[in-house]
Amino acid sequence: MRTISLRSAQLSTLEEAQEESGWKLVHSDVFRPPQNYPMILAVCAGTGVQIGVAIFFIMVFAVLGFLIPTNKGQCLTAIILLYVFSGSFAGYHSARLYKLFGGKNWKRNTLGTAVAFPGCLVFLFIVLDIGLISVGAATAVSFMTVMTIFLLWVGVSTPLIFVGSYFGFRKQIIQVPLKSTQIARHIPEMNELNVLLGIILGGFLPFASVCIELFFIMSSLWLSQIYYVFGFLFIVLLILALTCAEVSIVMCYFQLCNEDYRWWWRR
Repeated sequence: MRTISLRSAQLSTLEEAQEESGWKLVHSDVFRPPQNYPMILAVCAGTGVQIGVAIFFIMVFAVLGFLIPTNKGQCLTAIILLYVFSGSFAGYHSARLYKLFGGKNWKRNTLGTAVAFPGCLVFLFIVLDIGLISVGAATAVSFMTVMTIFLLWVGVSTPLIFVGSYFGFRKQIIQVPLKSTQIARHIPEMNELNVLLGIILGGFLPFASVCIELFFIMSSLWLSQIYYVFGFLFIVLLILALTCAEVSIVMCYFQLCNEDYRWWWRR
C-alpha cells in the first residue's frame, strides 16, 4: 500500500509539473508591454488598420459596381480618397495600443502615424515622377496633381488621424485579463534556425492562399488588360485575412510554448 501511494504521489507530482510547463509558465508575462520601440509598433498597427479599412471599402464598392474597371482614373481617385478618409481609424487604433503600452507622448505617436507610411509613398512618388519628367515620359504626372496629393495628405489625412488619436486617448485603457509581474521572466535561448523557419512558414502560407489570384492581377497589369473579377477577389481577400489570423495564432502559440512571451514585438 505504501508503494502504491508513493507511486501515485510521484504521478501527481509529474502531472503538476507537466501542467506548469510551456506556455503556462509565461502566463503572467503575456501582456507585458514591449520593451523596445513600442511607439513604432503602435504606428505600424495603426497604419495597417488604415490600409485594411481602405482596401475593405474599395472591394465593397467594386463588388457593388460603384467602381468601373474601364475608368482607371476614377478607380485610382477612389482608392486615394478612401485611404485618406480612413485616417481616423489609424489614429484611433494607434493611440489605444500606445496607451496600452503605457506611452505618454501621444502627439509624437500621432505624428508618426500620420507621416511614416504616407511620407514614404509621397517621397517615392515624387522621385519617380521627377525621373519620368527628366526623360520626357508621357506617363509623368503634372505638378498640380502632385500638389493635390500632398494637400490631401497634409490637409485631410493628417487632421483625421489627430482626431482619431484624440478620441483613442480619451478612451479607457484596454483591460487585459492578467496583470504582469514586477520582474520579467528569463527567456531561454532559442535556435535562430527555428526562428528563421517560423518566419518563412508564417509568410509562405498567406502567400500560397492568394498566389493564383495575384498571378492574374499582375498579368492584367503587365499586359495592360482590365481586371473585372472583383467578386472573386473579395472572397480571396477574406481567405487571406482568415489565413493570416490563423497563422498568427499558431505562431504565437509555438512562441509561447518556447517560453518566449515577446509576441508583441520579436526583438
